[in-house]
Amino acid sequence: MRYSAPLIRPEDWVPQGVDTLEPTAEEVVRGDDTVSVIAGPGAGKTELLAQKAAYLLQTGRCASPRRILAISFKKSSAKNLEERIKQRCNQEQSSRFDSMTFDAFAKGILDRFRAALPTEWRPSPDYAILLPSRSTWNEFLNGLHNLPLQFGGKQALDRINRDHFAKWVTAFELPATFLSSNNINQWSIIEWWLQALNPQQGHLSFPMIQRLIVLLFKTNPKLIMALRITYSHVFLDEFQDISEPQYQLVKTIFQNSDTRMTAVGDYKQKIMAWAGAMPNAFEQFDADYSATRKILLFNYRSVPELVRVQHNLSLAIDFSTTPAQSQRRIGPNNVQVCAVWEFVSPQNEAFHLINFIRNGFISGLSPRNFVLLVRQKADDAENMLRPYFAASGINFRNEARSIDGVSIQDLLAEPLVELVLGFLQLGAVKRGGPQWRHCHDLLLLLRSVDPDDDKENRRLQDELGRFQMSLYNQMKTLPANLEEAKILIHFVLNFAPEKALISAVPQYCQGDWYVNVRNACCTLLLESCRNAGSWANVFERFLGVNDVPLMTIHKSKGLEFHTVLFVGLDDSAFWNMHNDRDEGLLAFFVAFSRARDRAFFTYCHQRGNRQKVKEIYAILASAGVPTICQNQVQGDH
Repeated sequence: MRYSAPLIRPEDWVPQGVDTLEPTAEEVVRGDDTVSVIAGPGAGKTELLAQKAAYLLQTGRCASPRRILAISFKKSSAKNLEERIKQRCNQEQSSRFDSMTFDAFAKGILDRFRAALPTEWRPSPDYAILLPSRSTWNEFLNGLHNLPLQFGGKQALDRINRDHFAKWVTAFELPATFLSSNNINQWSIIEWWLQALNPQQGHLSFPMIQRLIVLLFKTNPKLIMALRITYSHVFLDEFQDISEPQYQLVKTIFQNSDTRMTAVGDYKQKIMAWAGAMPNAFEQFDADYSATRKILLFNYRSVPELVRVQHNLSLAIDFSTTPAQSQRRIGPNNVQVCAVWEFVSPQNEAFHLINFIRNGFISGLSPRNFVLLVRQKADDAENMLRPYFAASGINFRNEARSIDGVSIQDLLAEPLVELVLGFLQLGAVKRGGPQWRHCHDLLLLLRSVDPDDDKENRRLQDELGRFQMSLYNQMKTLPANLEEAKILIHFVLNFAPEKALISAVPQYCQGDWYVNVRNACCTLLLESCRNAGSWANVFERFLGVNDVPLMTIHKSKGLEFHTVLFVGLDDSAFWNMHNDRDEGLLAFFVAFSRARDRAFFTYCHQRGNRQKVKEIYAILASAGVPTICQNQVQGDH
């Protein structure tokens, strides 16, 4: 029988794993109202949700068998929150905490209840996941035939703005049956859905899946009741980036129920407007759920000087912003923590960055303490910097680089990679080591073995022991080519087994994503093996332990670094700021707030102008951030 720890009286419960919480955060943790929480950079929003989940589970406020649902935007965020709950709660309690992304949540429901959709809107069981680009919409509209003349025919179709069409598809609320068209816009949207639901070539984007789920619930109200009974509390992370389809999905399920909602985010960090983020998500949430608004003011991440500059940026976004309070110690005097570096040429810029990072290594910083941030086009930045860094002996890795359609950063967050890497680290040593428990726990989940079934556990341990020895023998030499890397990874997946992994991860069940991830894992493993010398070195390379990361602002969201080096504060990076000032300021705010101790920004005369970004420069200047000319070209390194 599974052991269940006694419940703690609410008045006796104390925060888990931290000394104290900000008073407002503790109010949120112990409260039982639906709340929206504005949590700025470094406010500890993940820790807030982890503490609230621990409180609810350990005090019985979320009583068994009811569960807590946490929905995030990034897989890494969902995984991070899940791990924190496991650290704070016993197994029975943590097993009632479901942490997943919006995409996984919606897709899991569709795959389970697809047959309950109205026939007209029912996708084929093997539908593919579509990640549409502008070319997708162009190809679709250009390929339409038999255009209705009553709506203007081809001339009317050609007048459709492709960007607008993408938004129309996302905004289209599905009726129970197909409508007759009233205009060319509606006709083209319905044609899009007819092609998407084609049994021979079905394809759905995630916003389309979310629209299908809303229709599913509206036509099957018992499913709504089942979810309301299941989840007593729902956490919505990074709420400022929620889209209309995502919001409607959550609202359809949980509005006017006894489920308590906690929406956490920061409107100053909204950088998903281009992807359809709602312009007033918090206001809409407060109105729909009669939510109480809470504002966190502590900043546990950044030193006081950086928090002060952040406030100047915050005021440019929202003049009513309350200043955050840094909880970090004041750093040493006469140490520069923020500046704009101005260069004559890209070569001058690269050499200065190299010298700066090298000096950081000398003072005890590691490569992962730094980040090279760019607004977009990380591949271009890599091509520009690579020759200079290669000559210097300092490694950096473009985390946005795509391998078989998967970025390195996304790849490392994939369940397949976690499983493969865990078993390879186990197989690299002759005896169990610390990886044994990790691999054992993975097998328990994949094979649905009850942790309290002693007989099955002993059998599983014996099987894992035999497999480890077989894997150890197979790993005596490093893979020399892609075929050998594939054979090794197949050996691991065959033991898992692969079929169980695919069934356990919703995004692996349809389309090519699983194959792409597996192929990318094989390719990155081979790249990591070249001239590695040992498996320990391979694992370090695979994870980028000794590489300074290069990434875009978008991919840096939710991360933090000792030192941020933003490359290219110019018009070419913020090319649309004259049309969308707020979007540019929000993106820059996110970049700046990744820094714990230092933040520096580069400008190169040969690369671009700075007229469109002059407001950013003015804000930095008003906060006392200096611009330093670094005109002396360094020698070779």
